[in-house]
Amino acid sequence: MAMSKFITLLCVALLLAASKSTHAQNGVCRVTAFSIDSTIPDYIRYSDPAPVGEFRLKFEGSMIVESFEHKESGVRITASVTRMNSTLFHNKPMVIRITIQLMRYVEDPYSFYISATESIYDKHWKGSSVSNHLRVGDHKGYTFTVACEKGKK
Repeated sequence: MAMSKFITLLCVALLLAASKSTHAQNGVCRVTAFSIDSTIPDYIRYSDPAPVGEFRLKFEGSMIVESFEHKESGVRITASVTRMNSTLFHNKPMVIRITIQLMRYVEDPYSFYISATESIYDKHWKGSSVSNHLRVGDHKGYTFTVACEKGKK
């Protein structure tokens, strides 16, 4: 009798642990870009967001890194997603940090611009995004976004 209670408790504990570790492993991250053009005086034109690339939000370790080329602007976009224990919150929940790095000139490692966001990564997490803007001329610029969301069941 005592052994069957132990086995039942062990099974429940394993199910709870499995549900916590797989809550958002089937998500997706999308990278998009839209342009801003002000070459005509007193008129600013915005494009619709255009897809640049996407990748699965499936951790095999603690970090996912993906890079994409945006041909129109010549910018290399590097997106990273890191799963870790929080250093900001008191009770140390699991968090997800999404960063976007833009490089204008690949040969110049100092020509980059970076943005990051962090959110609590638990069973209630639905998604998060981060954007960064880069000017590429006197009258043109681009806003790049990395948006990650939990997959649908």
